[in-house]
Parts: sequence; C-alpha cells; structure tokens
Amino acid sequence: MTFGTTANNTTHMRLFGIEDFWGCIWEWVDGLTIDGERNVITSWNSFSGEGVESTSVTTPSGFTSNASGWIRDVIGNNAAGFMPNNFSGGSSSTYWSDYGYLYASCVLRFGGAWGNGGLAGPFYLYAYDGASDAHAAVGARLSFV
Repeated sequence: MTFGTTANNTTHMRLFGIEDFWGCIWEWVDGLTIDGERNVITSWNSFSGEGVESTSVTTPSGFTSNASGWIRDVIGNNAAGFMPNNFSGGSSSTYWSDYGYLYASCVLRFGGAWGNGGLAGPFYLYAYDGASDAHAAVGARLSFV
C-alpha cells in the first residue's frame, strides 16, 4: 500500500493506495484559489478557475501579505480545506514538516516535484503562480480524496 522515493523522478510515491500522492510531480488543485486579499476561495459545480463562482465559499486566510515557510498550523475546515495559516516556528522536523507558499491571486498545487527534495511532501502547498504556469514538473490527475 505504500512505496516510493523522492530521490529521483522515475519512482512514483504511493501512500495508502493513492498513486503518486506526492514527490515526483506537482499536482494542480482544482476548485481552490487565493484572491487578491489572500482569502481562500473554495468552488464547486461549474468551477472555471477564473474567480468566485456562484457556488463558492470565501474563507479569510489571516494573512495580510504574501507568506511562505515551514507550515506550523492549518485552517483545516470544510470550507478552506487543509490550508496553511501560520508559517512561524515550523521546521522540517516539527509540526507539519512541509513547506508552503500563500501568495495573492494564485491557484494551488500540492506535493512538490522530485527536485524539491526535503520540501516535497503530502502537505507541501504552493499558492505562488497563476493558472498559466506550465513546466515539466507540473501535472494533473483526476482524484477524489
């Protein structure tokens, strides 16, 4: 049910039966965006990735400026999901032991790519780029977790 390594880009991770859960390629998170005020926008039903839809919930992140670092605390509710809300005092061996970025007006991806080394992990959340960002280490898959 579990195997893999983040040592190279040829071995995919499996965690609890979920293929490539993290470690080899970034995965886009559809339905979550960060608006210009750093609020978390959770959308479903007809989500287009272009902003607030008719079926969406806005949750304040608590940040007033762009933030990044080792994740210490998360929002963790039905509206915002598993969103970092405190990067102060975390490290690679404490709290969530994963890194995160929460920047204004961005879409989200998670997991990290093989080149991210110790930063990559199941809770590594990256809200740093727009929807047009594309390169070999970013992919997508259909999953319902």
